[in-house]
Amino acid sequence: MCKKIILRFFLFLFLIIILLIIFVNYIIDPKMENNYFRHSFNEKKFDFGFYSSFVMYDKLKNDKYVLVFGTSRTGRLGKDSIKDNVLNFSTSLYGYPEKVYNFLSKLDEKQILNITKVFYLIDFHTFGKSLGETNMVYGDFFLKNVYSMYTFNQNKIWSAISTTQKNILGDTNKYISEFGYEIVDEELDFIPEKSTGDIRLYRTVVLDKVSYSDKQFEYLEKIDIFSKKHNIKVKYFTPVFNDIFFKAIYERGFFDIYISKVLNKIDKLYSFLYMDNISNDNKYFFDVGHYKMEVQNLMIKNMENENSEYVLNKLNKDDYLEKLKKINTNLKVEW
Repeated sequence: MCKKIILRFFLFLFLIIILLIIFVNYIIDPKMENNYFRHSFNEKKFDFGFYSSFVMYDKLKNDKYVLVFGTSRTGRLGKDSIKDNVLNFSTSLYGYPEKVYNFLSKLDEKQILNITKVFYLIDFHTFGKSLGETNMVYGDFFLKNVYSMYTFNQNKIWSAISTTQKNILGDTNKYISEFGYEIVDEELDFIPEKSTGDIRLYRTVVLDKVSYSDKQFEYLEKIDIFSKKHNIKVKYFTPVFNDIFFKAIYERGFFDIYISKVLNKIDKLYSFLYMDNISNDNKYFFDVGHYKMEVQNLMIKNMENENSEYVLNKLNKDDYLEKLKKINTNLKVEW
């Protein structure tokens, strides 16, 4: 009798766990890893993950898109800025060249033809060790569900609860569209008091973790070769930084290293590391490390011009690095 009770208890517990997994992973799907069901209570997402790229991989089979690869600094780059259909992988694959190349190399001929252009943010901190899965298998229905199961944990349960709550209550002034880019009703203003704590965190913790791996730069070269082989136009570009963050990064020597290594692998990029009348005015930033969409749109406009003053290549690299050195020397920043 006792054994039957224990057996029934564990069977009941097993059933509850299975139902919970189905509800979280497939009904709510807070990280948009499956996109099987869309309801009023899960329509808008607030938390993408690595495996969200599976859904956008499938979208590329059916329509033409501009692809965006980058970091949180390109998370809001979408249709309104580019004036075309966009798939933004900034919040899923992030900007690691290894992950980007893995994704591109798994596309079939039709998907490759559906790429109209690529915007790729070459961020200074994405050339170290990739975080998370780097060799995902795309296009396999079974593995897609296995990956989704792999991410099932307590945090995902809370994310599902939060997603449901925000959709029901209408707390959706900031969310991630099904195409991967953030939509924000109203941008935040720069808060000087908060920036002081932020830059201390960047200088003592974040920048300490930045490293460079030759492997990542080799994958960047593979991306460039792949793009040229398939006649895909890629706009490589850097972020823009405000005075404070620019100086913090420059004094670590990162700019010289990563710019030189990048230009050993690709022909050119648009370098916006320091923009006059932008970098020295915090009204164009909403925190120490992120610029507003007004700046992003200006960058896109400049990238439409092949002769833009921001074009950087091997011929003008040394002069540009000398210019950055002078900018840093003249910056008077109080930590």
